[in-house]
Amino acid sequence: MAIFSGEHNRQELQDLLDLSDRKHFREKYLMPAIDAGLVVLVKNENKYSKNAKYKLSPIGLKVKSKNSH
Repeated sequence: MAIFSGEHNRQELQDLLDLSDRKHFREKYLMPAIDAGLVVLVKNENKYSKNAKYKLSPIGLKVKSKNSH
């Protein structure tokens, strides 16, 4: 959660986490965060699109705020 600062595409998030495997990142990080309601797509794009951007949801922002104190 702490890595989010605005909108990011998948590659940016992977780079911030220092993860190189796209499939592993999607399965273990991105999709669980989306399913938990912590992360949302910025636009109504296909979540697998290379142009998709993600941001923290209101719930994700609350979690980030609580964890930063």
